[in-house]
Amino acid sequence: MPDNIDKYEPWWTGTLTHLNGYYFTEYGGKYCYEDDLGITEETQLFRKGANSQAVNVPVVKSIIICPYSFGKSPKPKSYKEANALLIHGRNLADAIPKSATLVHEAFHTLHGGYLLDGYQETSGCSNFGAADSQRNPENYVFFVAHMYHMYDTKDGDEPWSMSTNWDFEPSGRVQNRVLGAIETYQAEQT
Repeated sequence: MPDNIDKYEPWWTGTLTHLNGYYFTEYGGKYCYEDDLGITEETQLFRKGANSQAVNVPVVKSIIICPYSFGKSPKPKSYKEANALLIHGRNLADAIPKSATLVHEAFHTLHGGYLLDGYQETSGCSNFGAADSQRNPENYVFFVAHMYHMYDTKDGDEPWSMSTNWDFEPSGRVQNRVLGAIETYQAEQT
């Protein structure tokens, strides 16, 4: 049960999953709220043990990709589309495709409570000196995108094909820091 239960709403899971029971979340049973891209959910289950005592069973983890991520999100649909948006100085954050939501949520699933979550995880994204930068799942998304834009090659009309390779360098002051694109070379045909 969460520490500050007063900000959580109880909801019955039986309408959404076979895990019947009451659970407590910030939005009740509404996993996706307004412009949420995705959510990682952990459910602690119990079973009836000896003497009718509740006994823990393994935690069930789920990644939920919200409808906003597919529909209304302004993010590019693919790395190829993201790569086409890049020009000298453009922020790497503008060249991260919708699929990166799955990568972000996968880090939460794998590392659980060790990683920052909610509003904490976006505040230090380009602040590389921040003490919590290694605990920010968005930094790993940026790393994956950076490597993809920097090293991938041209591969015909495939959605992963890069027409130009880019490196990125930090620029701007702490609150306005961005990772600006620097063209390295035209990608070679494989």
